[in-house]
Amino acid sequence: MTVSYDRLVGTFEELDEVIRYNLETNWTNTNVNNGSENLTPDFSSATGSSVSHAWFDNTSFGVNGIVVNSDSEFPDPSGRFIGDYGQKMNQLIYIDIQAESYTVLKLMMREVDRIIWEILPSGNTTIPKSDTTASHIHSFEENSVDWNIPKTENSVSKDNIRAAGTLTVNWFKTKS
Repeated sequence: MTVSYDRLVGTFEELDEVIRYNLETNWTNTNVNNGSENLTPDFSSATGSSVSHAWFDNTSFGVNGIVVNSDSEFPDPSGRFIGDYGQKMNQLIYIDIQAESYTVLKLMMREVDRIIWEILPSGNTTIPKSDTTASHIHSFEENSVDWNIPKTENSVSKDNIRAAGTLTVNWFKTKS
């Protein structure tokens, strides 16, 4: 018996890297302006990049960055099986943003939401992997990221504003 992923073309790529690639590729820096320049953040993912933001140790103040990470996959809570041959799966994608100011943070959050809205898969439309072939993402639970701005000692600092967001990705695994 073979287990495969619906819609996937070519090799498997972790979903945090798929989302990172799409955010970076579709980013429009003119939508994020800090008053003097258009901004393009540093993008990284847990699995696909050697670039790493010193995210929780407070050493990267003033850096505009987006870090994408993912949780392990789990069966859809509805228990949806597709006959004997497949199962709907979910995976949480975490999108963390660090910005130089609250204004830039809000602009970056809006830009991420715009990109997620624009890349929504539907029908035969697929979300590309970093090699531009189709990923196994079938749909998103929501049409935008669920954002939270954590209250930490530095979350209101003029040098370091952060937001954390989650996006649930749906996909199907099948057996033959």
